[in-house]
Amino acid sequence: MRCLCVASLAVLAVLGTAPAARAATVLRGIDDVPLPGLATTARDQHLHEIRSELRASVLRLDCLWPLAEPARGQYSDADDSGYLSGLEATVSSAHTLGLEVIVTMCYVPQWASDSAYWDDPPPGYSNGYQRFYPMAAGALTDYEAFAEHLATTLKGEVLGYEAFDEPNLWPYIYPQRTVADPWFAAREYLKYLKAFGAGIRAGDPAARVIAGSTAPTGTNDVYRTAPQTFAAELKALGAGPWFDVYSHHPYVPGGTGDMDPGLPPQFPAHTVALSNIATLLKIFPSKPFYLTEYGFSTEPSLTFGPAVSESEQAAYLTKAYALAARHAQIKLLVWYPLQDDSPTGKSTSPLGCYLGLRRVSGTAKPAWFAFARGNHVTLVAPSHARRRARILLRGRYTCASIGGVPGRRLLIERRIGRGGWRVVRAVTTGAGGAYAVRVTLGTTERLRVVFAGVATSRQRLVVAR
Repeated sequence: MRCLCVASLAVLAVLGTAPAARAATVLRGIDDVPLPGLATTARDQHLHEIRSELRASVLRLDCLWPLAEPARGQYSDADDSGYLSGLEATVSSAHTLGLEVIVTMCYVPQWASDSAYWDDPPPGYSNGYQRFYPMAAGALTDYEAFAEHLATTLKGEVLGYEAFDEPNLWPYIYPQRTVADPWFAAREYLKYLKAFGAGIRAGDPAARVIAGSTAPTGTNDVYRTAPQTFAAELKALGAGPWFDVYSHHPYVPGGTGDMDPGLPPQFPAHTVALSNIATLLKIFPSKPFYLTEYGFSTEPSLTFGPAVSESEQAAYLTKAYALAARHAQIKLLVWYPLQDDSPTGKSTSPLGCYLGLRRVSGTAKPAWFAFARGNHVTLVAPSHARRRARILLRGRYTCASIGGVPGRRLLIERRIGRGGWRVVRAVTTGAGGAYAVRVTLGTTERLRVVFAGVATSRQRLVVAR
């Protein structure tokens, strides 16, 4: 579910065929949208962050066919300034750092588009070419040739290739159905998959062909097909032999009352989120699954719906990986994206994308640390003190991959007897992640320090004398 539309490393065998036993963990990936277009220094900084600080194993990148082959047979890697050259350099650098790469193909160039569909656009579009119209039948051989060129160029450096993005939505294939064919989008997509997969296997037989990449919800009309419906249609059409892995984007759809990933979606008959992912897994029970986009927006967005708080985003990230790990078929969950983006440069634009681990400004959200893991908060407190005394609490917050972290807001919480935890005050970590704060002791109580959504210290009992 790209913001352009409306709406880590184990042995390769772990990512391949479905094992008999349930996987203990799900690998972590990052989708970093602008990476191929960045200057070398910025690109390498991003890759270092993703691999060494966030400790991700997989990087997902787009390859937009209209930019990669703007004219039939003219690939944009003919010189170092071409679109594909940036992708190739990024893949090579990522591979050197030990990141596995997934490349996602998307859109149909004008020269490959079937003009018979150009005069019946969706509302808001004028007649003429749009990149979501179906591919002309004669262009399938070009699609296969391009896939072979790409796989040959990147041979040995890419884990797998996704054949199109969210084909069950109209911004990627339109229409989804016609009067004559209610399975139109699935049937069209299978043509793409066969041609694309043949090209990938010819160029790099070791790379995985990834099908699906479906959006989380759909209403089975001309604009959207439910992901379970789309997958069932593909299965009925005999798609199984043409791919190695199936992928899905199990976002919690906007409009759902509670965004908790453990709760069922509002319309489960038309939606596949993490809580009911088994609905999709059972359609292709022998295939491994990659969840190649996932996230929660921390600002309202027209594309991604209502917002959650930054601490909820962090907590939901941790919960999402735990939920995914319950299913042996699921091998990978990719967080989308690394950093928020806004067309105005401000986090208040409704046209922005705010699911990132970093804000528009580049500063890290709590979810950044939740993704990185290895978070630890310590608390040192006296065991005894006089009533109403001002006692000193001190400690440190650390993240395993980067050490002590300054500038993090921690909450001092107290609990008296069997009551609930209540916030006493907040404190911000200083140099090396250290903090020190004084609070008034009312009576015998337990204390703890919380980095909301990320980490909680051990409890300390302070007895009032």
